[in-house]
Amino acid sequence: MKRILVCAMMVATFLTMLNACGQNSEDKWQEQYDLGVRYLSEGNYEEAIIAFTAAIEIDAQRPEGYHSLADVYVARGDIKTTISPCRTSSVRFWAQHILKRRTTQRQRPFSA
Repeated sequence: MKRILVCAMMVATFLTMLNACGQNSEDKWQEQYDLGVRYLSEGNYEEAIIAFTAAIEIDAQRPEGYHSLADVYVARGDIKTTISPCRTSSVRFWAQHILKRRTTQRQRPFSA
């Protein structure tokens, strides 16, 4: 039984990789994110974690993946794990925000 499960997982991984070859990263991200949302709504938390983690690996700059991953942990009642994706997403957001402000301030002409 274990051997069949391992073979099925390998085939599923291969088919996912084969399907991903023809897509751009935005489409791949959206597909994984939508899959995670579906799994979360069905209460299939383990699969939702896998899908949201895949979305984060595709595009780590999008906060939706981190927030939805945190939603999964909240739904499971795993509050300690919930803090990690939120913290990572918030830190990344604020770091980008501060960097953008500093860049904008440097580009302004000096006025006396």
